[in-house]
Amino acid sequence: MTCSKAPGKIVLFGEHFVVKGAPAVGFAVSKYAKVCVEDGSLNIISKQTGRIEPDSLLYRAVKRLITKVNSIFECSEDVKILIDSEIPIGSGMGSSAALSVALAHAYLTHCNVDFDKKLVNEIAYEAEKEVHSKPSGIDNTLATFGGFLKYRSGVFEKLEVRLGEEVYFLVVNTNLRRQTGKIVEEVLKLYEKYPEILENVYNAASALVEKALKSLEERDYESIGRLMLLNHGLLWTIGVSHEVNDLIVHKLVAKGCLGAKLSGAGKGGIVIGLVKGSPVDKIEGELRNEGFEVFRVAPDYEGVRNV
Repeated sequence: MTCSKAPGKIVLFGEHFVVKGAPAVGFAVSKYAKVCVEDGSLNIISKQTGRIEPDSLLYRAVKRLITKVNSIFECSEDVKILIDSEIPIGSGMGSSAALSVALAHAYLTHCNVDFDKKLVNEIAYEAEKEVHSKPSGIDNTLATFGGFLKYRSGVFEKLEVRLGEEVYFLVVNTNLRRQTGKIVEEVLKLYEKYPEILENVYNAASALVEKALKSLEERDYESIGRLMLLNHGLLWTIGVSHEVNDLIVHKLVAKGCLGAKLSGAGKGGIVIGLVKGSPVDKIEGELRNEGFEVFRVAPDYEGVRNV
């Protein structure tokens, strides 16, 4: 049996504004999808959801990935695939991409062929196209290489950013499900209705990301936190927040986070809070006692690897 794991991701700055050419910053996080491959008839089993049926989207994505590998190498397609993911599904944390990357890495390793992470990323992207039709590639790139990434108009830039070990991000899952495509469509309609106003909002979002890059490089956590709040305000302005997102942002800051914001598509999903040092235990405990689904993550700088 060969096993690999790949990290999930969080969008730290700039989501939604990328549609109009603004930059965004994301990073890989310490929540993982683990995939194991062993010889046997093609069978996909998830520890979380059980056997994956052949008519499911995930099964088709796996088949597409295996077919892609076998267009390059001669590998056996008679494999049993075991999935164990701790990344919340549908939360905007890149669960499908992490799974695709971990599977590509484990399957290539099991095939005993020479490969690098670039190839893993390309193969995982094929599976992502089955799941998301037109994925940006951000999620699988972060799951493959780890660390921080700047994205703008289809161009990825790996950032030489490392935060201190005393810094954590608290993730609160609202468990509100939504359709990302529908939200994006609504945002674009709003822009078309008020272009002379929203052009300034999008310019502000671009300026915010550039300022954030400097703050990340300098480990200026106070500035990063303040910029997170400003980013949340811009997202609220374009209509993608929700009263639950806003409530959690206020709670996180009131309890001691340096900053907080929704992350991803919005209107639910997840909210993230930046915490430095020992207050993380207190804040996490209080939120859990209040009934919130909360967990802490730190940046993952390694990306996919064997386990």
